[in-house]
Amino acid sequence: MAMLGLIGGVISAFGAIQAGQAQKASADYQAAVARNNKIIAEQSAVYDLQSGQVEEQASRMKYGEAIGEAKAAQSASGIETETGSAPKARQTIQLMEELDAATIADRAGLSAYYKRVQGTNFEAEARLREFEGKQAVTASYFSAAGSLIGGLSSMMGSGGGGSMFGGSGSVAPKWNEMASTGPSYEPFKSTYGPYSSGPYPTVRPSYYSGGTRLPTVAGFPG
Repeated sequence: MAMLGLIGGVISAFGAIQAGQAQKASADYQAAVARNNKIIAEQSAVYDLQSGQVEEQASRMKYGEAIGEAKAAQSASGIETETGSAPKARQTIQLMEELDAATIADRAGLSAYYKRVQGTNFEAEARLREFEGKQAVTASYFSAAGSLIGGLSSMMGSGGGGSMFGGSGSVAPKWNEMASTGPSYEPFKSTYGPYSSGPYPTVRPSYYSGGTRLPTVAGFPG
């Protein structure tokens, strides 16, 4: 029965690693899809800008023809085309031309901007998926280690001599807890008083103990 427990732990460990790899593959695929969407969004933004330029040129040509036709009509009517109200009428058409051109350019630029924002969001999503895939693999290793330790604990406990992993400080449950929450990278914090520096604890030195001088500790006076 003890051997069965160990075998079960090995199988569970293998399954945990396989599950982690599968989750990573899924996350990598989703990241690739997001990056493809980013490329499409950027291409669409460039297309919008180019389309806006073509539309603006067509609009200017249309207004240029309108100005020419207005001047020809004024001349055919015997109106002085360079003085009086005739040039002002053509200037009005020119102002309308500039207004329409600015509207077209702004519309194209705004559309391109929104699509580039979408591209940025797709890139952020891709990075998130990649991070999740790495975390899944790391968690699978902790889960596998917990399963192996649990199997060894079961085998050692049934051997009559007590479990080397048992007792109030059982290791396997802690491995399983780390597998479910992922590893913690928070630096250790010192609680050893003012002589501590950096993220790791430093023991306050004692120079004399019972009349005997202790060895000098690095960083403190001898």
